[in-house]
Amino acid sequence: MSFAFNGEKPHVLFKNREEWKDVVPIKQDDGPTPVVRIQYTEEYEDAMDYFRGIIAKKEYSERAKQLTEELIMLCPANYNIWKYRRDIIEHLNESGLMEFPFIEKVCMTGTKNYQLWFHRQWTVMRTKFTENELKFTEEIISQDAKHYHAWAYRQWFLDHYGGWDGEFEYTYKLIQEDPFNNSAWNQRFQALMHITPSSSKTNKAEIPSQDSSAGCTSSATPSSPDEKAATGLLVSNRRIGLLNDISRVKEEIAFAASIIISQKSKALQNNESAWNFIRGFFTRCGAGYKYAEIPEATRFAEAVAVKNPMCRCAVGILVDACVEKNTVNSLLEAKEYCTALADGIDIIRRNYWLNRRDVEIELKLKALEIEN
Repeated sequence: MSFAFNGEKPHVLFKNREEWKDVVPIKQDDGPTPVVRIQYTEEYEDAMDYFRGIIAKKEYSERAKQLTEELIMLCPANYNIWKYRRDIIEHLNESGLMEFPFIEKVCMTGTKNYQLWFHRQWTVMRTKFTENELKFTEEIISQDAKHYHAWAYRQWFLDHYGGWDGEFEYTYKLIQEDPFNNSAWNQRFQALMHITPSSSKTNKAEIPSQDSSAGCTSSATPSSPDEKAATGLLVSNRRIGLLNDISRVKEEIAFAASIIISQKSKALQNNESAWNFIRGFFTRCGAGYKYAEIPEATRFAEAVAVKNPMCRCAVGILVDACVEKNTVNSLLEAKEYCTALADGIDIIRRNYWLNRRDVEIELKLKALEIEN
């Protein structure tokens, strides 16, 4: 059997190539009694035999690199082959620039491959050639808006080489195209975390360490593990970058609100991507603001809930805001919201809302009763 790569010449087995006669192929050792033998194609088995042969003799040559190319086209997920290809490039002291067209060739067979993206990362770091990376990820994302590998690579690139400023315009475009694109919403939140109010396009926000007071919302930072555990700040709030700018946070909440209310259908207003973006400003693992600090969020949720009582996301925020107030009246109101959510608005999460009502909120009510 023979085949061709995208119009190339038909494949010739390595055992039939004159230039490979000096290499002793090494068969895969599956042991004396293999239970389930993998049925490799003849081309792959032949190429792997010679791959093991060149590894045994520690050969780092152009023909060895060509072998890795043919093997990667046969099986792009084999990380050993990618690793050996990088070793060859380093031993030959090559620039690595030719890896870019090779990577694009591999992309034609599929882009959801960890090894492919790590190899591109390595290539960028080796060549210091960074001009095409954002465009490259944009092309992939345009075909698959929630492509995990492309988004992860894009974040890695922005972390190392800067450019987070441009993500606001980019994510705005994507969100306008698809308001439910959670990947774009997440990227927008990441941009807020990575940019300082005074940063330029080349500057990035420094992420504080876990013990740094810069990431905490309280003026007094617990120092000992016992104090941190007692105050619930064992992991400090990640209020970094533009998340420290409350006016910018309010603008972002207003932006998310405009996207939500632009949906003509009330059902589409249950856009968890946009609502979770708003909630991120109030969670401990997000920005850690209090709803009392930014009442616009609660007022918006109330307005939506009045016009659209079945909007579970809006009512969910009202539960959080009422619990945060921690008064008898606010907690009783939160219990009513939880009951409404459990009994009809968000019945699929019925057990969650009942647990919050009967456990979390009841404990808070009892604590207030003891205090009084």
